Amino acid sequence: MDTHAVIEFEDYPDEWVRVRLTGVSVQRFGDLVNAYNDAALRFMPEPVDRLCELFAPLVDSWSYDEDVNVDGLRARDVNMLLALVREWVTGVRSVPLPLPKRSSGGEPPEDPTTSPTT
Repeated sequence: MDTHAVIEFEDYPDEWVRVRLTGVSVQRFGDLVNAYNDAALRFMPEPVDRLCELFAPLVDSWSYDEDVNVDGLRARDVNMLLALVREWVTGVRSVPLPLPKRSSGGEPPEDPTTSPTT
């Protein structure tokens, strides 16, 4: 399952960013959350650059003239960048989990917690 979201903000009605919400490892998710926290708390160039480097591969397209890459993210307002990442984190946390696959006979898979052990 590959899920995307378009992030829009009321203050910027003509601007949008399309991001990927799935296919992100737990490690990468944690790295992004830590980089976001560091950038938001320190508000210095180095942590903001690190956040751009981690977040850029998850941006598919946007309404801006710049190319979708690290330099394009660096061209955005820092508050906009922080808001984008915050919305992305919220979106990732709300993506539904995949359901278990059905068995070949059309029956739901057996719950391993209730299966007899041998």
